[in-house]
Formats: sequence, C-alpha cells, structure tokens
Amino acid sequence: MPLLQIHQLHIDAQFRQTRRSIVGGLSFGVEPGERLGIVGESGCGKTMTALAIFGLLPSNCSAGGEVYLDRRELLSLPEGERNRLRGTKMAYVPQSGADFLNPSLLVRTHLYETLKRTGTPKKLWPEQSLALLRQTGFSAGGAEGVLRKYPFQISGGMAQRVVLAMGIAASPVLVTADEPTRGIDHGAAMEFMALLKNLFPRTAVIIITHDISAASACTQLLVMLGGRMMEYGPVRELLTEPKHPYTQDLLAALPERGFAAAPPLNREAPGGCPFYSRCAWSSPLCAEKPPPEQSRGSWRWSCHNA
Repeated sequence: MPLLQIHQLHIDAQFRQTRRSIVGGLSFGVEPGERLGIVGESGCGKTMTALAIFGLLPSNCSAGGEVYLDRRELLSLPEGERNRLRGTKMAYVPQSGADFLNPSLLVRTHLYETLKRTGTPKKLWPEQSLALLRQTGFSAGGAEGVLRKYPFQISGGMAQRVVLAMGIAASPVLVTADEPTRGIDHGAAMEFMALLKNLFPRTAVIIITHDISAASACTQLLVMLGGRMMEYGPVRELLTEPKHPYTQDLLAALPERGFAAAPPLNREAPGGCPFYSRCAWSSPLCAEKPPPEQSRGSWRWSCHNA
C-alpha cells in the first residue's frame, strides 16, 4: 500500500436548502519520494481534496470513503489524534505564506512554536531556526534578519520560504503544497519545485496547481474537473500522449502552444461528463452517463470516447 492511499473519496457540501457533491469517487496513491501533481481549473475540487486529507474541511462539508496515511485511516480518527498528526506527520503549505503567518508574531516565534511541537529542546530553538531558514534559501545574515521581523515586514516569497522551513522542522511523511507557484514566472516556479524536491526527498508530496506546465516537475499527475478524475498516471506519458480531451485542452492552452485550446461549445450544462459542454469528442451518451474508467497499467482516464 502507498504511504498515502485514497479510495473512493467523496466530499459533500450542505447549503441552506440543497446538498451538493464537491468531489466524487476519487482514488489515488502517493509513495514516499513521489510527487503527485493535482491539476485543474479553479473550483474543480483540488483544494477541497487536500483539506479532506488534513481534516480541515469547512463546517458545512463532510467527507466519506477511505484515506490511509501510513496504514492509518484518517477519516475515522478522533479529532484529537488527527490534530496531533497535523504539523508533525503531515505538513500543509498554503497558497499564500503571508496569509498563513500570524502578523502579530515575530517570524522566530512561528518557528519556535513549530520546534516546540516537534519536541526539540528549547535551548536549540535559535540555532535550529537559523538552520531551517538557510535550508530554504536564506543566507546566514538574511536568516538572522528575518527571524527578528514580523510577517508583514517580509516579501511574499520570503513568507513562503518561512512556511516551508516550518514544514521541514517536523520531518513530515506527507507534504501538500497548495498553488505554490501562483503569481510567479515559469523560471521561478521551476526553482520552487526543485526546492520542494530537495527539501523533502523521501516524503510523499502533493502539489496542487492550475498550471499543468508546473506539474511537469512531478512524477505523477492527477487531472481533475468538476470534482472528478479525468486522467491519472505517470507525468511523462500524460504530458506527451494525453488520453483525455480535457488534458489535451489544458496542454493546448499553454502560451508556448499558442493558447490553442478549443473554444467552448454551445451546449447545455453537462449531465454525465463534466467536460461535455466543451468537448469536441462528445456524444449524446456523454451528457447522460458518467464516463467509464479505462486503464493501461497505472495510467487511468475517464472517457466514453478516448
């Protein structure tokens, strides 16, 4: 069994008068040292999937299915036990490090609290904090200066590295980074992905992103739309010979490919496949029934016609 194993995860949201499915029937696994990219447009369920794993869903949402971390089923764990895993065995890197940090606390306080949680002796906190910041790219002098500042006194990129430093401190077995490359150019994004790889070489890592080109630094790729899995498998195959028309459209929309994705088609909202209203391959069956899952080895895709 992989370190992280998800089987038939579904997430529902309760609104005033309706109940809506956010994620349905999602299954995947992540091995130690593997980097899984979860790709899809805004609202497809990427972040909700991560929040379900960490037990951080909004109060109006509930998750079902099975989520195993190192053979422990997380969804059925008491909240106290699950809370002890967060920040120790599991680390979550949010979309904006600056928003994650408490603006009223010095950076060193954030790191000290993290080291306290991991059981590091108090006398080692200053030295360990400097070492952690240097690991994430700060110079020796720069690290000392950052420790004495508040989060609002440092840049967004620095704040993101501080959050990474907090993540390394716990030596987690699972790290999830939510949109870590948002708002930065492709070169900087690739540098950040390389940093994640170097910092967590034996950790199961999940990268949530809307940018399929950034996911090229991963080993596996999960493409989502409408809370469903469209395609899942080795990143090289998916980026060179994608099976699903949605994956093909994501790749065609990259700038280097001339933003060549097919324009939306004039169809009613989908009833079966989430991509029905935009898919040039679709048939009447696609509007009526959810697509069947097909596979070739570890490569899976959900499509009536692919």
